[in-house]
Amino acid sequence: MLSRIALRQLMGQAASAGSLEAVYQTALRCVQDELGVERASLLLFDAERTMRFVAWSGLSEEYRSAVDGHSPWSPDETNATPLRVPDVERDTALASYLPVFRREGICALAFVPVQFGPKLLGKFMLYYRQPHTFSDVETATAQHIANQVALALEHHRLSVALNEQLVTEREIRQRAETEAVQRQASESRLHLALAAGRMGTWDWDIASDRVGWSAELEFIHGLEPGTFGGTFDAFRRDMHPADVGRLERAIAAALEAPEAEYNVEYRIVREDGACRWLEARGRVIIDSEGRPTRMVGVCRDTTERRRAEEARALLVGQLETLAKVSDEIAGTLDPNEALRQLASRVVPTFADYCVTYVADEGSIHPLGCAHRDPAKSALVAALAHASPVSVEDRWGPGMVIRRGEPCLTTHCSIKEAEALAPRSMMIVPLNARSRTLGAIAFAATDDSGRRFGDEDLKIGMALASRTALLVDNARLYAEARSAIRARDDTIAVVSHDLRDPLQSIAAAVATLQLEPDDAGKAEGIQSITFASTQMRLLVQDLLDISQIDAGRFSISKDKVDLTALVKEAQTLFQPQAEAKAVRLECQLAADLPPVAADRHRVLQVLLNLIGNALKFVPAGSAITLGAEPDGDAVRVWVADTGIGIADDHLAKVFERFWRADRREGGGVGLGLAVAKAIVEAHGGRIGVTSRLGAGSTFHFTLHVHLAAADSWRAAGDRVVVADGAAQAETARPRPSSEVAVVNVLWDITERKRAENAVREADRHRDEFLATLAHELRNPLAALRAGVAVVGMASGDPETVVEHCTLMERQLQQLARLVDDLLDMSHLTQRRLSLEKGRIELAAVVRTAVEQSRILAEQADHELSVRLPDERIVLDADPQRLGLVLTHLLSNAVKYTPRGGHIELAAERAGAGVRVSVRDNGLGIPPDKLETIFEIFGRVDRSLETGYKGLGIGLALVNALVKMHGGTIEARSEGLGKGSVFNVWLPIAVETAAPHAPGEAAGVRRTGNCRVLLVDDDQDVARSMARFIRLLGHDIRVAFDGVEAVEMAGEFKPDVVLMDIGLPKVNGYDVAREMRSKPWGEKMILVAVTGWGRESDRRRSHEAGFDRHLTKPMEPDMLEALLNSCSSRAVAEPERQEGRV
Repeated sequence: MLSRIALRQLMGQAASAGSLEAVYQTALRCVQDELGVERASLLLFDAERTMRFVAWSGLSEEYRSAVDGHSPWSPDETNATPLRVPDVERDTALASYLPVFRREGICALAFVPVQFGPKLLGKFMLYYRQPHTFSDVETATAQHIANQVALALEHHRLSVALNEQLVTEREIRQRAETEAVQRQASESRLHLALAAGRMGTWDWDIASDRVGWSAELEFIHGLEPGTFGGTFDAFRRDMHPADVGRLERAIAAALEAPEAEYNVEYRIVREDGACRWLEARGRVIIDSEGRPTRMVGVCRDTTERRRAEEARALLVGQLETLAKVSDEIAGTLDPNEALRQLASRVVPTFADYCVTYVADEGSIHPLGCAHRDPAKSALVAALAHASPVSVEDRWGPGMVIRRGEPCLTTHCSIKEAEALAPRSMMIVPLNARSRTLGAIAFAATDDSGRRFGDEDLKIGMALASRTALLVDNARLYAEARSAIRARDDTIAVVSHDLRDPLQSIAAAVATLQLEPDDAGKAEGIQSITFASTQMRLLVQDLLDISQIDAGRFSISKDKVDLTALVKEAQTLFQPQAEAKAVRLECQLAADLPPVAADRHRVLQVLLNLIGNALKFVPAGSAITLGAEPDGDAVRVWVADTGIGIADDHLAKVFERFWRADRREGGGVGLGLAVAKAIVEAHGGRIGVTSRLGAGSTFHFTLHVHLAAADSWRAAGDRVVVADGAAQAETARPRPSSEVAVVNVLWDITERKRAENAVREADRHRDEFLATLAHELRNPLAALRAGVAVVGMASGDPETVVEHCTLMERQLQQLARLVDDLLDMSHLTQRRLSLEKGRIELAAVVRTAVEQSRILAEQADHELSVRLPDERIVLDADPQRLGLVLTHLLSNAVKYTPRGGHIELAAERAGAGVRVSVRDNGLGIPPDKLETIFEIFGRVDRSLETGYKGLGIGLALVNALVKMHGGTIEARSEGLGKGSVFNVWLPIAVETAAPHAPGEAAGVRRTGNCRVLLVDDDQDVARSMARFIRLLGHDIRVAFDGVEAVEMAGEFKPDVVLMDIGLPKVNGYDVAREMRSKPWGEKMILVAVTGWGRESDRRRSHEAGFDRHLTKPMEPDMLEALLNSCSSRAVAEPERQEGRV
């Protein structure tokens, strides 16, 4: 039985009304101590009538989780008895629990009900590690303990209930005492409450018409105590005239229905003129016959509440305005226009007048100006523009933009703004991405009586936050579009700039093949060399821009003799200067000190500046290279007497991709940007002075080589350039910046998309430029090597022919690359077009295979063709479709290891034909099959093949196939398992005999032709002139527009081959001038230019050109054109644009 000590301890815990946990633990110890059981547990029914563990000893969590909730009795059991299990292995009722019993080491157990009277509270569990035979004494003892535990639990419940009752009674007694004290002070508190709440009582004796007011009500009406007249008429005199009728109707209604509540709100006008709102509540007292005798009640001053409600209504209106304004300007993609619109949208709902400011590159200027009085809007704008704003200001928009924090004040330091009478001003910053884009100035005037407060400031900040996001989104969108335009412009201009040297090389190679004497060959070699140099400089500029943007552009300083370097630059450009009849002179100080510089990079700057000057100076001009000491630096300059630069262009000449519109073309716009980056990386400065029509002078400085100088690092230091700014490689800690936090949440999904678009556009452009530079180097290297071999083997005709063939092949590769660049630019701008006709598939396949066979043979590939026996006719552009097949074959050749097999097969497929190009090459990863046709979506296999690719070929192929109404797919079983590209094209219904691509229709005639060649690039002009002369034609050359018109009038040419971008007068105007002359009406005018866009061809046609060909024009095409020049029925290849 339970010992008295244990029982006293258990009941003591239960009576304490403390934690039940202590009762459970005490009960558990009693069971273990009395029965000598090592493991035991106590489980009780919870509120959901489920048996739960409340105390245990020696049991694992796994076991408790497995058996939790198990009970041999239902919660409604009224007479539960102990259950004994001597051996769990033999008890079938517990068979499902055997695995957990075994893991826990339980061989015998007992269930002992914990029951208080008829109510089952829970159970005790006893556990044994060996099978155990329970005696009646053990069972009785366990049940006795369980009963005592049940008693203790019930005792604890009663103790808790009793304690709660005592607490309740104590609270009731205390409350009664408190209420007694409160009642004693109720009179005084009532008076205080009435006064504090601006309330007063009234009593109207209806029969005598006497009205009594409390002192508080007299105070509300602005009267001294005891001075109220005491009649209803005296009360009526204080009523607002507009409310008298409504108040009298409310009183009459109350007298008619005494049981109804009297409640009315009205205005009074006090003797001091102040208008106040009052709310009257009362009731009617009736006599024994039901007649009204008195009205009593209370009046409360509700003026402040009414004002708060009006303010709240105004706030709601302002918030609605905020949402409306945000929606209205959200669709504006011009950030400045968004700020202009904002000013007019917030007036007059939120402010009496408003000015929005934009911060742009260190300057601050107003954009939007509006006033609630439209007649004063012009005054606001005039004052805003007349008051300069600076970030150094100690007040106003400048200070707010500098700090990025709002300003709320009644002060206005802008003297001119006094004419607008601002009563209160609030200026909030436009913060986005840790930058302040501008500010919004809100003003309240005496006209409205508005005064800004903290709530207004919160709304203003919310509006500014939303507007800043919209403006930032618009700027990001503009940046993304600008990046895409820059890429497309770069492609177009690079294509144009490559065409001139390609034309020169093509003409020189053709001349070498025809030239009978060594002197002519030497001149051709010189032309190829110069053209290759031009392309090499362009490639270097492209690569440098890519490295600058990627933060990888670096210089390595050393001690450099600047005199020798300038003279080297002069020597390199001397042949070109002489060819153009330009004097290239040097003016170097005799005592030039050495400079700390990267010799190669400084030479690059000089070559870019000299090359730039040569582009824009006429024959007979002079270019001067100079250098002189300038303090601890050396000042270097390149001066010319050319056409000069307009004043409004001077600030832009060093921006990348910017080109002065001094003539058509004018370069890719990278050379000066690269020069600026190089000079600034040296710690120097670069600038330009110019006068239109009088020439330009570009100048830059380099630090003198002084090892002890503190202003620059000694020789051997390395500098890395990121985003055009020079930085030392050693990182310096940056000071922390303050961040303004606005408690407004906006959806910034579109902004993130815009940011990603900018980053993606920049990444694609940089990757594209780097790859383009790489792709141009291989043919350039072959051309340079070919020139060297031809120069050394002038007496070996076979060697000359072999290397001329090699150079011609590289030229074709370069020309195809340029055409792909231009096509990709047209594709991204949706200007790519087709010129369809009926053609035979077999003819297109033959042309593509012939163009690709030499590449396949060089790689030892087997190239097989399998075509159907039937004749298949397509409605297609032969040149574009040939380009599709050539790209697919070229792609297979490049990505198949040497000795591979490539097959081009065609078969009829329904209403169309399926053309497949299959190889056993490197294959395509599965994750790239979906993106391989996207622009720049290439698979980089440069390590395996040495070829990286621009990532535009397959994108162009995909677009061209779709434009033909077809589809294309790529398949590959994985890396190393080859690839197959399937093109499906619809078959045309034959209505006329097709012709093979490149077939000429019309008359061909050979014979002497008078030709006028007009091109300002003298190397291109001389190379083409030599070739045309070798063909037996009479050729004259002009280098500018004015000379072309004069020479044409004297020479009367049959054909004019003319560039568009010409000095003095451009090609379009020259063509119009020639067509206006009698001798020019039947002349064949051919535009030969680097520009090949649809808009360029349209302008050529409008100017009077018969044809528009893009450089480089193939020698065969030029020969065919000139041989047919005597007739206007010229056999004109269908818009071949110089691509054959």
